[in-house]
Amino acid sequence: MPWPKLFQNLRSTRETELVGGFPIHVVCKWTENSQAVARKYCLQTTGTHFERATGGRTNEAKETLQNSVQCEADLTRSDSRETRLPLVFSEECEELRK
Repeated sequence: MPWPKLFQNLRSTRETELVGGFPIHVVCKWTENSQAVARKYCLQTTGTHFERATGGRTNEAKETLQNSVQCEADLTRSDSRETRLPLVFSEECEELRK
């Protein structure tokens, strides 16, 4: 099969599209899912959601998000080596930490 779980993926995509225009309880009635199942397994985050949230500044927002995630990873990194190297943050990380 060229696409694993084809039916489930198509159903998930359609349910996500429908929730964009109709209340979730209505969509769940149509698709015969509970709201809990829909939220856990079906509903997806789309590029349109991200674009709406960032006001269309997707490239700038993606870079900011990537930098903040990288900085957070630097802060929470646990190293199994006995001697740890000191963490060195880039200037962008220092700006985001303020």
